[in-house]
Amino acid sequence: MSQIAYADPAAPAPDLGVPQAPRTDIDQLRVRRLLWASVIPAAICIGVNFFFFTTYWLPETNRFPGRQGLLTALSPLASKWLATGGTNLVDLQRSQLGVAPTLLLVLSLLIAWAARTRYWLARVWLPGPVVAGWIVCIVNVAVLSSRHQLAMCSLSVLLMGIWAVAAGAAGWWTMAIDVDSMPPKRHWSGLALLAAYVILGAPATAVGRSLFAPELRQVANMLQFNEAALRTAGLGLPANLWVYLSGAMVGIVIWVAYQLLPARRDFRSVVLGAALVASVILTVALGWSVAGPSAAAHAKRLTTASPRGHLNFTCGVWVADSEAPVQRTLVIDDANCARVTVYKGYVQLSSRELSESASPVVVRTPEGLPINTGVVAARYNGMLVIAVSNQVNGQATALLGLQLADGSQAWRYQCPTGGKLTVRFAGVPGGDHPLLGQVTLAGEGPSVAVGCPALVKHLNPATGLGAS
Repeated sequence: MSQIAYADPAAPAPDLGVPQAPRTDIDQLRVRRLLWASVIPAAICIGVNFFFFTTYWLPETNRFPGRQGLLTALSPLASKWLATGGTNLVDLQRSQLGVAPTLLLVLSLLIAWAARTRYWLARVWLPGPVVAGWIVCIVNVAVLSSRHQLAMCSLSVLLMGIWAVAAGAAGWWTMAIDVDSMPPKRHWSGLALLAAYVILGAPATAVGRSLFAPELRQVANMLQFNEAALRTAGLGLPANLWVYLSGAMVGIVIWVAYQLLPARRDFRSVVLGAALVASVILTVALGWSVAGPSAAAHAKRLTTASPRGHLNFTCGVWVADSEAPVQRTLVIDDANCARVTVYKGYVQLSSRELSESASPVVVRTPEGLPINTGVVAARYNGMLVIAVSNQVNGQATALLGLQLADGSQAWRYQCPTGGKLTVRFAGVPGGDHPLLGQVTLAGEGPSVAVGCPALVKHLNPATGLGAS
């Protein structure tokens, strides 16, 4: 005969009633922690690489303060082969193979996927990418230490520490959370990131350039050596608008493709599939048929045409040869009209400061007629003759002969005694303009009539010597 008895006769009797509900709030907290921890490594790697990608494809953004220091500090986390096509943006990258940041990027994506997936087998293997990432971080820090580069790369070391902690936390919490506890993907997942990508503009423009307008990036990089102006001419409209829109469409394609995963057999998946096909076709058509040709035309214009219509606050602009395939433009600008800059297309060839100001200049002709113009100058084919002053009242003190092709000074003339100078331009190829001091008297050829006290002589515009 069997007998039923308590294992512990002293134990209290069980209570009767409704069983206690599970603590769902604790499970939800764990899930949220897991989701945040799993995305942090990927956010670090993607963010750093995309920062380098945008900096490379948008050289117009390279002049912000502290750029070199920030790029140097983040370079151990940037894969130069993925982000910049093998180009070194800072000197420190010359000694870096780019293997470690590439591995960290791949491992961070595996961690983000494995931690969020509902496939239990993938989560079982999650410690593998976590440990591999730890090893990569340790080796990377050791290499930086051996090269005495830890100080300049302290930001990368800090981010690698955050990467390792977050990855380890994600691997730990996945063991305490059942796969069925993971929330399903929502319809608006990733929409905030897509909106930021589109609204910021620079990331979309960088993607558009990389896919459809690489030649525009090359020209924009050349313009960054301009000291005076036109550094952002590569962002001119409407070409840059089409490049931006094509890049924005690439972001939309990626977002729609993300919404399709995992694949399901329902009406929503059919709609998303159709939207994906339509967005891909629209992106390719916009990029290849509109953005690409428009950017190519804009790049050609920047390397061949004169920028005279796009220069602000200039004192005078002259094009050396308006019929030349590649036009050269001489510009006098700066606050005191004392800087001479020469452009080949929109690209600056040279820039130098004059010892005197080109405007305002007060001067009369040897006959006593006033010259009413801001810059007193005349063009004789490839030579520009211009009056300058070093006086407070703007009284002309010298004449300069400047080569339009390169802005170099061919000659200089001033009164031997330093007296009051007068000038008149005779035989100017463009014809006479009395208000500009361009007047030709009977028997005069192309020459510059310059007057000093008790002396009037004619100068050869090309040499500054006495005209024959």
